[in-house]
Amino acid sequence: MNVAMITAMNDFLSLRQDWERIRSDNGEENFYYSFDWYDAVCHFCTEPYCSLFVLSISDNDRIVAILPCWIVKNRPRFLTYNSLEFIGNIYSAYRGGIVLKGKETEVADAAVNFMLSKQRLWDIAYLEGVPSNDPLLLALERSLDKKFVMTRKTDRYANIIVDVDPGQCADDYWKSRKKRFRQHIRRYLNRLNREGKARILLTCNPAQTLSEAMDHYDDIYRCSWKEVECDPLFHRNLAAHLLSKGKLRLFTLYFKQGEAERSGDGFLPVCEGDAAQCISEGYIPIATAYCVVDGGYAGILKTAYRQDYDKYSSGTLLSWHVIQWLLDRDKTTVIDFQKDGDAYKYKWGRLRDMHQLLKVASPSSPLAIIEILGEKILIPALRKIGWMKTPDFSVIPKPDSSRM
Repeated sequence: MNVAMITAMNDFLSLRQDWERIRSDNGEENFYYSFDWYDAVCHFCTEPYCSLFVLSISDNDRIVAILPCWIVKNRPRFLTYNSLEFIGNIYSAYRGGIVLKGKETEVADAAVNFMLSKQRLWDIAYLEGVPSNDPLLLALERSLDKKFVMTRKTDRYANIIVDVDPGQCADDYWKSRKKRFRQHIRRYLNRLNREGKARILLTCNPAQTLSEAMDHYDDIYRCSWKEVECDPLFHRNLAAHLLSKGKLRLFTLYFKQGEAERSGDGFLPVCEGDAAQCISEGYIPIATAYCVVDGGYAGILKTAYRQDYDKYSSGTLLSWHVIQWLLDRDKTTVIDFQKDGDAYKYKWGRLRDMHQLLKVASPSSPLAIIEILGEKILIPALRKIGWMKTPDFSVIPKPDSSRM
């Protein structure tokens, strides 16, 4: 294996063809393993100063793996370190790289050897957002163990997905949900129809005006229970990037109180329309779902609803129509709820795996070794005797079967 380190952004972006070749050979459809995602992160996200540390790994002059990393300043607890991380931002549901299937062990050995040869450039490798069953993660652990490098692995968040059998349609999926949950959706849909008119607009066509739909997305988000976006322009720029490639699915639920209007089958039709026209007709945007579709993969990147319209359970109503569209119209086979195992997500899908953090101490950094040793030994001991009760990470919510 030959390892080349890339430190210039243009050189990294020039690897698109090799990246997508490996992705195609692997049959990988997850959007977060596409080069489009890394292209967007590198161009649109606001990140602190960093140094690229991208590893291009070749076997017989043919690239078989690309591990996109950078070195940033990180302060996990009390001290500031040069942290070697997979490229990404707070919105990265998956991190890692692209490795040709079957080459994980050789790639991990080559990557670890190279990392250790450059150990004075970094203090801690902070490799997060990697699924627990990722072959590369397992291979990296084995390789680091063979080198007697100090590591610590912890769970970060649960990944919930909707996966369907080949040929399964939205009606099949609807029938597979708990009766009580279906009744909940019907009840609030009937209330919405009794008290006014509702429509769902989908922005997915490059000919549509995106700016107004994103303005409504921002309005809903501001009126929701969610915290202010840490990088408010990222999703607007990403939406334009996705729309140009036909991968954006931005759903907006509009409501106008007053004269009732019922749809034929009880559910609301989803149509491509003009967001400005909805507003001119007196409709108010009350819920949004921002999705990406890449082959058979669909990711629900962001959802929000206005708190002052929560009596209609508008977020749940829109989620059902989104899933219905993604299954029947886009023919997706996986719908990914991404980060965090929020309890409501279990009503729609199942736990696929935990995403984990692998921390690695550079052998040349005594403070990093002490940091990880403290996390592995000292902090658990303090918790055991009751001196420290705060966990390292948020508790993963468990599904409430009585409410499903």
